[in-house]
Amino acid sequence: MNTFSAYHETYDPYDDYRGPYLEQLQELKDDKRVLISVYDAMKRRLEVADKVFSDEKVRNAWMRESFDTRDAIIHGPERRTRLVLDAFQNLDLSKAKVQRGAVVLPRDYWDMFTGKEVLELDKKKMEVLNKTIYDARNSREAEVWQFVTRGSNNLLDSYVGFLVERLRRDYDIMNIRFLSNSADNFVDDLIIRPLYLRHVDIEEGEVALTSSLNIRKNSLLIGMPSLELEAFLSQFRQLGQGRVPSKKWGEYMENVQDLYRKWFGHPKVF
Repeated sequence: MNTFSAYHETYDPYDDYRGPYLEQLQELKDDKRVLISVYDAMKRRLEVADKVFSDEKVRNAWMRESFDTRDAIIHGPERRTRLVLDAFQNLDLSKAKVQRGAVVLPRDYWDMFTGKEVLELDKKKMEVLNKTIYDARNSREAEVWQFVTRGSNNLLDSYVGFLVERLRRDYDIMNIRFLSNSADNFVDDLIIRPLYLRHVDIEEGEVALTSSLNIRKNSLLIGMPSLELEAFLSQFRQLGQGRVPSKKWGEYMENVQDLYRKWFGHPKVF
């Protein structure tokens, strides 16, 4: 059984991929899955923290592992740095390579990473976030945490509260540390490092969010369904928790069958 999926779920929304980084990322895409984001991993930890809906193995897997995500920090021309949501989802794997522990793209791809999914980090911002000790209050207000949680104040607030309860303290809980000089390693290429969400049994002074310093030959990647399918799965789980009125069951099951057929080529037998 895949340890990262809850034992009771009708569908298997999460799966682990282990091995060379880019190869596993391609396999994950071939399976019509997407790499989890920081948002996804935080949300999932909150879900499995409820002992009613998960068993001990599932909780331990999500709490004690650290995860590379599809969000990234990118060092580009003129020592500019950007945080980019879903960067690895949109990455051209045919042009990417792993070099010195980072994913590298030709610098021509810099302009591809623009828009509302991008947060520019100048030298001053990097200095501030790397020196800040985050407590419950300033974690909720931090620009980077607001960014990676995609403006979901509910998620960020719940996650901070969860860490305070689990760690039994309200300081040193959401520290962020990004290397500011990674661009010195390369001259002509973009350096792309996945945002790395640490496990939640954090000792004082450890970091919660950083960037992967070394793309490993035996990486652990967590794939989830495509975003459209995940929205469907979320609805289906709500049905199992009694949130869809019984009188709408027939109509809902037709939608379930149609969407399952769309993604897997055949209807699901319930």
